Amino acid sequence: MPLPPSGNTPWPPPRLEIPHADMDMWRAWYAGDTGHLAQVYGGPASYTRNGVARAFFDVDRRRALGGDELRMFWGQEPSPGQQAAKLHVPIGGDIAEMSANLLWAEVPQVTVDGDSTDKATAETTQAQIGRYLDDRGHAKMREAAELAAGLSNVYL
Repeated sequence: MPLPPSGNTPWPPPRLEIPHADMDMWRAWYAGDTGHLAQVYGGPASYTRNGVARAFFDVDRRRALGGDELRMFWGQEPSPGQQAAKLHVPIGGDIAEMSANLLWAEVPQVTVDGDSTDKATAETTQAQIGRYLDDRGHAKMREAAELAAGLSNVYL
C-alpha cells in the first residue's frame, strides 16, 4: 500500500489516540516505573500532548468528589522538602511473565500434513517451520506473549 502523497499524514493516526493513552497507562504498571505512574496519575499537566487524557482530567475535576481518589497515591507530589516514600511492588510485569511462561512452556510441535501436498513441498515447508520454531523463535514468542499480556498487543 503506498503512502499518501501529501506527506502530512498524522502519526500515530488520531483514531488510535484513546488506545495509545490506555497502553501508556498499562506500560507504566507493566514496567513498574514509579516516575511514569506519577505522570499517568498526576493530572492534566502531565499530559499536555494527549487530548484524551486532558479531557479525562477535565471531567475528573468536575466530579463531586473532585477526583482526588484517582490521584491520592501516585498522582500526589510530595510536599516541598519532603522525601518521596512510596513503594511500588511491580506485580504487573510478574503476572505478564507468568502468563507467557504458561502459554509457551514448551516449543510447539508443528508438522506439515504430507497427504495434502507433494513430498518435496512438504519437506521444504517442514524445514522452514523448523527454522522459525527453533530456540530463538520460541524465545521471541514468549517475549511477544509477555508484551501482549502487559500492553494488550504485539506485532512480530
